[in-house]
This record gives sequence, C-alpha cells and structure tokens, in this order.
Amino acid sequence: MNASGPFSRTTVLVLVGVGFLAFAGSAILAVLGNQLEMKRPAGTHAYSQAAIGHRALVEVLETLSIPVLVSRSRSLERTGDNGFLIVAEPPNDAKAQVMRTLRADSLLYILPKWQGRADPDRPKWISKAFVKDIETVQEVAEWIFTDAKVVRVDQVDHWNTLNGLPAPTIEKHVQLIANAPAKMHVIVGSEHGTLIGVKQFYGQKRLIISDPDILSNHGLGQGRNAELIVRVIEQYREEGVVIFDTELHGFKQSPSLWYVLFELPFLSVTIAALAACLVLVWASIGRFGSPIAAKMEQKAGKDTLIDNTASLLLFGGHMGEILGRYLAVVRRRTAHKLHAPQGLSDAQLSDWLEHVARTRGVTESFTKLERSIDMMAQGSFVSTGRVVITGVRLWKWEQEMTDDVGSRPGN
Repeated sequence: MNASGPFSRTTVLVLVGVGFLAFAGSAILAVLGNQLEMKRPAGTHAYSQAAIGHRALVEVLETLSIPVLVSRSRSLERTGDNGFLIVAEPPNDAKAQVMRTLRADSLLYILPKWQGRADPDRPKWISKAFVKDIETVQEVAEWIFTDAKVVRVDQVDHWNTLNGLPAPTIEKHVQLIANAPAKMHVIVGSEHGTLIGVKQFYGQKRLIISDPDILSNHGLGQGRNAELIVRVIEQYREEGVVIFDTELHGFKQSPSLWYVLFELPFLSVTIAALAACLVLVWASIGRFGSPIAAKMEQKAGKDTLIDNTASLLLFGGHMGEILGRYLAVVRRRTAHKLHAPQGLSDAQLSDWLEHVARTRGVTESFTKLERSIDMMAQGSFVSTGRVVITGVRLWKWEQEMTDDVGSRPGN
C-alpha cells in the first residue's frame, strides 16, 4: 500500500481484526446461546442431578430399555398418539405452557413441593432445600383439576394401592390431594388423600402425582418407590415414548444450523472454510487489483487425486449413489441412538424408524425419502440441486428423530 492511500497498514490491520472479532463473537453466541442456558442443572427437572431433580428416573427408564426423550421443544407435538408426556413440578409462571399440554392423550403431572438453593461450589447440587408454601402448590393443582385440594401430613401409616402396586416410602411432609376430584380413579392413596390418581375421559388419560418424593433423585431409591413409578408409567404409556418436558423450566431450544456446523463431522469442514477465509484476507491485505494469472501446471499428489476423483464422480452422474450411501449411514446411526432391535434387515429397520417417527410427530417421511433416493441412485444423471435438497431433508429428519435423546446436563 502506498503512502497516498486513505489508511495506513496498521489501521487496516486493526479494522480487519476488530471486524473478525465481532463476527466471531456473534457466531459463538449463535452457536452456544442455547447451551449457555444449560448451565443451570440444579432444579426440579429431568436434567437435574440434585436431590430434588428427576435425572435418576430418566436413567432408570433408559436402563429398562423404555424409550425416553428429554424434550426442549415441541413436547406436545412429539407426544403424538402413543407418547406419554410427563410435566414435572411446573413453576408458577408456566401456567400457559401447562394448560397447552392438557391436549395430550396421555400425560402425567407431578405437583411441585421443593425449592432448592444452588450450591456455589458444586453447580450440579443444591446446598439447601425448602418446602414450598402449600398455597403455591394449590395454585398449580387447580390448573390441572379445578376442584383439587392439596394437604400435607407428617406421615402415613397405611397406604391403599391397586393392582398389587407396592406401597410408597415418603419420609416427611407427605403431600396429598385431600378430596379426589370428580371422576378421578385413585391408584395409590390413604385415609388422608390421594397420592396417585388418574382421570380418564374422551380417550384421554390424565394422571397426577401429588408428592414428587417418590420419584425425585433423593427418594427414588427408597423402599420400592422405583418399582412403583415404573409400573405406573408402564401401565399407562401404551408402548409409546416417555417424554419429559423441560421447556417450561427454561430449557427451550430451537434447531440451529450454526450449532451443527460446529459438531462432528461438519466441524472439519467449518475449520477448513474459516482457514480459507483467513488466508484470503491475509493475501488481500498486501495488494490491490487483479492477481497475475498463474500458469496451469500438472501436479501430483493425493490432493490432486481426490479433486480429480470428485470431478469424475460429478461428471459421471454418480451423485445419486453417493446420496444412497449417506442414507444408509443415517439409518444405522439413528437406529443406534434410538436403541433399535437387533437383527433387523434394512427394509425392516426402515419400517421401524418410520413407526417411531410417527409416534414422535416427525413431519418428514423416511420411507418417502428412501424411495426418492433409490430413484435418484438408479437414474443416469441427477441434478446437483436436487441431491443437495434431498440431503438437507434427510439431515433435518435425523435431527428431529435424535433431538435430546439421552442428553445429559451441560452437554
């Protein structure tokens, strides 16, 4: 750059550096914005490993090979016709979200009871737990059953259970529904009130658990509480997926292409693209105008071999076959994440995935994608645009199928 230019070389470098840092900061926020919300593991939700959390129940169901999904978005839509939605200890500012879930065919509400204070030294734990005011719990109970009345007793000497269910173990502050709401069928109760009840009408099954101590992390292992809650869920879920809603606890997440770009296997491509941009900026700082045309040279090496092979595949019209291989990879990977049965053929596995997709409310049809890709693989020439669009549809299908499956706090 000559001395007559508008900026000195130092000024140009500073401007480029500031612009790059601003872009990098915005990209990081776009990628990690939702993940920053996950840095709140202590609480009364399915991600929490604290004493009042419900992570232990999720892991017990996974160990028993019961399909489980910890959902951060579209929980009601994912429930579909056979799903079993669990709304655990909703906060008092989530009334609108709770009322929306009332449209699910099968759902379980767990009334709140505890409020914890986060431990500053161990973020995944709480330093102290407080029993919520009964008026606060009463307000939530009335969202679900308008005529429910919540009471607390020191202890229960005898429990009445149906169908041979084991009696629960609750140490103190036993929280019950004193008056069984109209048409509620008592599953587990005592002379003081109902612990687990179900109300069935117009094909809907609405269960309620008045005291979360039988399934929270600190109480699930006491007595036969784990057996009790698993048997209740198994009885009413009808072979569907058990969906824990965490959106109402502030963990809402929308699908993000930015986030995918920084996950394997796309991370290597993203790094290569960023490196290319940096090299381009660095090469452009020292000169202006068009570069001098370079002479064409025949180069040897693996890079040239890879480039030539890619060009031949594109020229020979083999894009459909490549997309077919990508379909096979997605099918195996999705089946592995969802714990598909062993020994299924490709056709049987496709039918199994299609069935699971319908139960989760996935909009895209896997079998239709498979047929479309098979037709492209058999054709002589397929447009690159059509291949890319189909590949993106297949990628979106995989994201909807595997969203938050078996997720852990802080992932």
